[in-house]
Amino acid sequence: MAALGRGAQAGFETAISKVNKAGGVNGHQIETKVYDAQTNPSTASVAIRQAISSNPQAIFGFLASYEFTPSLAVVNAAKVPWIEGSTVFSGLDTPYFFAMLASPKSSALALVAATKQQLGGSLSGKRIVLEGNSPSSFMDPSIATYKAAAEQQGAQVVLTIRDSQNISSWSSQAANVMGANADAVIIFHVNAAAVVIGQALQVAGYHGAVIADFPASADSTLTSVGMPNFYALKLGPSIESGSAIAAEVRAAGASVPAA
Repeated sequence: MAALGRGAQAGFETAISKVNKAGGVNGHQIETKVYDAQTNPSTASVAIRQAISSNPQAIFGFLASYEFTPSLAVVNAAKVPWIEGSTVFSGLDTPYFFAMLASPKSSALALVAATKQQLGGSLSGKRIVLEGNSPSSFMDPSIATYKAAAEQQGAQVVLTIRDSQNISSWSSQAANVMGANADAVIIFHVNAAAVVIGQALQVAGYHGAVIADFPASADSTLTSVGMPNFYALKLGPSIESGSAIAAEVRAAGASVPAA
């Protein structure tokens, strides 16, 4: 999530700068402070508590479910408006939380549609492998929704692989995928893991479709994988360094993240 997180921060800082230059909110300038979760659940828990204890008017976050889940009770009790740049997480029980991205169900159904498209317009008789990280409030419903929807359209989920959050090798899993004779591999994991998985599948000689969820959509991830049969749901266009949007980001004092 690091590449996406930097983009979210740049966009947020640019928007705040524009609001402040226009006079702020009700005549007040918006002050911001950044807490870095470092894509680590323990660090994220500390950052969330620090942000809440600073008594803010609102919190803007861009977290993966595995980072957010350990702090569900803290966020539920805080009663601080939270604007999340990713999605709604299972277990939330607060009217103060607002999300900008697709829910686990919507994301999974988009992946089903993408799989169908890449496999010639039909899932009937297709053999699917699902991969995701350890249980979380986003991952579990995503995988369950995908499996149910794909099987309803005639596909067979022949293997479901659950990995740890951080992986450095995927050779044995890639061998299992080859043995399963899969038509497609669906990755729900984050971008760093997607690179490891894609490269392992390439080394194993896998030529079926590899389709990843939006955390793996950064251009840098696709370049690192280097597979012509690797696809990812895209949140939006990357910021080109010479574009008008990039100029706005720089004018706001934020940095344009690498795509």
